[in-house]
Amino acid sequence: MQPRDLDDGFRPHTPQEVKELPPIENTLATSSSLADHMMWQLSLLPDDNQLRDIGAAIIGNLNDDGMLVDEPCRVGVITCAAVHANRVPERQRNEIEPVMRQRIAKVLAIGLAHGHDGIVLAMQQAFWDKYGVAKENTVTHPITQQGTDRNPALLSSSRNEVPSDFDEVALDRYIARGNIALACNLAFDDMIELVSKKDGTTGDASRKTALEGLLPGVILQPSGVFAAIRAQDVGCKYIRAS
Repeated sequence: MQPRDLDDGFRPHTPQEVKELPPIENTLATSSSLADHMMWQLSLLPDDNQLRDIGAAIIGNLNDDGMLVDEPCRVGVITCAAVHANRVPERQRNEIEPVMRQRIAKVLAIGLAHGHDGIVLAMQQAFWDKYGVAKENTVTHPITQQGTDRNPALLSSSRNEVPSDFDEVALDRYIARGNIALACNLAFDDMIELVSKKDGTTGDASRKTALEGLLPGVILQPSGVFAAIRAQDVGCKYIRAS
């Protein structure tokens, strides 16, 4: 009869490997697109910075069908991935704010560099008429696609500008029904500059005039991008205007 190995209950203590928490980037919301997939494939190439730069430039100029675009695309919204806070380990929660601040700063820098044109929709028609908004911007009628000097957000069937079906989506009617309309204060600087050029005023005087031309009920936010992100945080849905 062979003796059995007995378990004496002793277990030597060996250091346990401490698993590193996943990078904060892994908990960010991401979107998948043809460009994303191609950029991933590009990342698998041998280290050749010049080749990767050329590849990234080509991918950045493809449309959703994989064809080269004929001309630069105008965008209405610039955004960034937001943190899934509930999926971030407690020990990394303090990393959320600096990561998002960095991303928001990049988005705002892009917006500042390329200017804003949507803010003009929040201005009254009288402001458009006095300061030649239509001359400063390429404005087209939403139905006829012809040039117009009217604010497309304020068109009305009472002036034979649009069919009556469009009346309720006019911005002033929308606000009158109790809905909320926010505008970007950074973009509003464009309106202040427009006043300064026309009236020869500066600073607070130009801002006061521009504010008087803002459609009643529109609420200025320090940053339109950040306001949109915060609205989505509390359950609002983002729909891009066509």
